[in-house]
Amino acid sequence: MGQTPDIAEVIDDAIQNGLRSIYTCLPGVIVNYYPQTQYADVSPLVTLGEEDQRGILRFPKPPVIKNVPVIFPGSGYGSKSFSFTLPLDEGDDVLLVFANAPIGEYKAHGGDVNAQGRGRLSDCVAIPGLRDRAHKRTETISEAMVLTVPKNKELRLGDDGATKIGADDKYAVVIELSLQDFMTALAAAITASSGSPQGAAFGTALQTALLALNFGLGWKARSLKVKAK
Repeated sequence: MGQTPDIAEVIDDAIQNGLRSIYTCLPGVIVNYYPQTQYADVSPLVTLGEEDQRGILRFPKPPVIKNVPVIFPGSGYGSKSFSFTLPLDEGDDVLLVFANAPIGEYKAHGGDVNAQGRGRLSDCVAIPGLRDRAHKRTETISEAMVLTVPKNKELRLGDDGATKIGADDKYAVVIELSLQDFMTALAAAITASSGSPQGAAFGTALQTALLALNFGLGWKARSLKVKAK
């Protein structure tokens, strides 16, 4: 015969059983992604163990969660919409964040909705970008925001390294306003040399015009903080 549990054990079991239905966040993996709607089917990657009636610890695999909204940075709607999206594939890890209340009505219609009861396993959103240590990024840049794509291609914003003249200087991105300034200065230099771009007069006029751009910083001044590679 089994030992009769005392009141403290009964209360603790009741609390633990109640907590099992409360979800906060978990890592998950993309099973299917639907780019037209930015929704996904996601499988949780952590299984919580529980004892059966015989006291045997088992790990029942949670089901795949269907129609999970994928969160990308963005704001506004319609003509005032701004967004930043990423391609997602089967096998990509995400962070599942669970709602306190059911969000089915919100997903369907948006706006202010009424809900009853606590949120369930299906009431969650997915945030891409979660990585385990085995798949960590090979490098992080502390001086810039870096956008990377496959085949080691990247775009750096705010990178001081882009200001250095050297082998990577060919990757500097020219900002449109800076290019316009350059073309204006070039046209002015040609005009100053009477339409004949040759000789010392043209060279002197062009050099003076270009060095005068951007408060004397030159035509590259507006492109030095952007680097594409």
